[in-house]
Amino acid sequence: MNEVGLTPKQFTKIIQFQSSLEKIGNSEKERFTDIAFDSGFADQSHFIRVFRSYTGLSPKQYRFQTIQN
Repeated sequence: MNEVGLTPKQFTKIIQFQSSLEKIGNSEKERFTDIAFDSGFADQSHFIRVFRSYTGLSPKQYRFQTIQN
């Protein structure tokens, strides 16, 4: 992918992350396990690692922070 400067794997990871971000923002009660699987992650642990790598926060911390603002 010379056009965007990302490998297909990096691009897929970003799309998965964006999907999970939307799901967290749209539902305060949906379980993180469900969000992880719906977004295409293999398991909740992998989801949390990827999410933290992009935001510096766990999904739970992010949701709490989003609700506060």
